[in-house]
Amino acid sequence: MSDDLTLRCARDPRVSITFADRELRPDPQDSVLTFAVTVEAPGLRARAGSVTHYVDGMAVAQFVERLDLRGWDGELSWTSTDRDISVCALYDGRGYMRLTWSLSPWRKSEQGEWTASVTLWLEGGSRDRFVADLLAFLSQGDHRGEN
Repeated sequence: MSDDLTLRCARDPRVSITFADRELRPDPQDSVLTFAVTVEAPGLRARAGSVTHYVDGMAVAQFVERLDLRGWDGELSWTSTDRDISVCALYDGRGYMRLTWSLSPWRKSEQGEWTASVTLWLEGGSRDRFVADLLAFLSQGDHRGEN
C-alpha cells in the first residue's frame, strides 16, 4: 500500500496534486511534519520537497473541510507557514469547488525561484473523502493502534 495521497481533477484526471514522503521530525519545542507535494497537468510536473507543516495544526485539511458544500461568495485561501504551498478555492454555483494549488518553495534551488499551479475541480460530495484521506496522510503513524 502506498502512503502517497493523490487528488485528481473531476473534469480532467490528468491534472492532480500528490502528497508524499511524509516525515515527522520530533523536536522538544514543536514537532515538525514535512512532506513533498507534486502538481501535474499536461506539460507540467513540479515538485516541492520538505514542505513544512506543524503537527498541531493540520491546517490545510481543516481549510478544505471548512469549505461550505452549499457554496460561498468570493475566493477563500490558505497558505502554509513557510509559503511553500497555497490553495485558493472558488465555488462554481453548481456543486463544484475550484481548487487552485500553488507551489512556491521559499528555498532557492539551483534553478532559482519558481512557482507552479494547477486547478482541480472537486465535486462537493467528494470533499469529505479527500479531507479524511488528507488527515490520514498528515497523521499517519502518530496514533497507530488507537481506535
